[in-house]
Amino acid sequence: MYKFENVMKFCRSSFALDEQILSTLKPENSLAGLLFRIFYSNQQKPEVLEEVHLLRWVNFLESELKHYNNQSRQYQHALAFLDTHLQSNKHLSGASSAKCEDIFLSTYLLEKGFNTSKYKTITKWTEETLKGYLVPTPRQESNSKDKVKSSEKKKKGSSNEIQKPREESRKLKILCLHGYRQSGQAFRTKTGSFRKATGKYADFSFITAPHQVGEDENGWWFSTPERGYNAHHVSTEDWGFSDSLELIKKTVAEEGPFDGLLAFSQGASLGALLLAKQELGLINLQLKFGILVSAFISRCGDHQEQFEKLVNSDKKIEVPTLHIYGQTDKVIETEMSTELLKYFNNPTTLEHEGGHFVPTPGGMKQDLNKFLEEMKAHCSQK
Repeated sequence: MYKFENVMKFCRSSFALDEQILSTLKPENSLAGLLFRIFYSNQQKPEVLEEVHLLRWVNFLESELKHYNNQSRQYQHALAFLDTHLQSNKHLSGASSAKCEDIFLSTYLLEKGFNTSKYKTITKWTEETLKGYLVPTPRQESNSKDKVKSSEKKKKGSSNEIQKPREESRKLKILCLHGYRQSGQAFRTKTGSFRKATGKYADFSFITAPHQVGEDENGWWFSTPERGYNAHHVSTEDWGFSDSLELIKKTVAEEGPFDGLLAFSQGASLGALLLAKQELGLINLQLKFGILVSAFISRCGDHQEQFEKLVNSDKKIEVPTLHIYGQTDKVIETEMSTELLKYFNNPTTLEHEGGHFVPTPGGMKQDLNKFLEEMKAHCSQK
């Protein structure tokens, strides 16, 4: 969160709280739990309607904002909804004055960031809500400290010495492609442990393939005209692939640029194909690396031909890649994943003992984070 002190400042000003209880609250606990503990630290309990409003907007933050990059389509849709809501309501619950849900949501949005010129109603609401309670953002605090350090260096050093500005570190921006019979939301859920282990290095954006297979199940293309798919099928057609390619291009244009890919199974096959096309100059996605889990060469359409073109032109895919596959994978056998490696220049591999899934980092966490650290350095040079 932006600054949890904002919530505490608001509650101190609105309720007769026990300072000792308030000071023991820890920001790493759940947001709803913390806010309720603040409310209930006073003998006077909130009204049921107040609890309902609070839970509603905590849920809005958790489901619509928290897990999406601030440039993603999902995040923008959530902001548009909020902006429209606030045009007819001075505050979130319709009250005449700011409530706790206004404080925590406005501080969160300020920290995560949004286009203030595009969402003017949200901008006005955050300013009015936090008037008198706003504390410096982490970035403002960092800039303030940098100014002090710079001033001290100038006093100690020569007056002619030129101070170089410190580059602000940023996270990698990764586009995520799910497997067959999954969705962007399902893939986000299944990669929870993966994202938690790598969250300090990267932000992940999830999209859903355009072709519905079942309820909340989608695919990138089909290997049969009956809209079926099997990675072992050989077909001269790739039904639906062109739609998926257009979706990727549109996503990159609207939400990119992305530094790299995280892709699984059919999505990883698509990811490898995109990197091959990019190397051949057939597509320009400006991808700088890829993490491919249970990847393989598609046997549909002209997909395999693209990799053969690399060989015929004496090329290999030059962007750094990390290939993860399971020893007991019965869907995409190990041999299918290792067959792909020869088309990449110096690929990094991680093999786990499991089957067809994105593994929890566990013992490979160190290697995984090492790769992402290298990618941060690699992308900063581009």
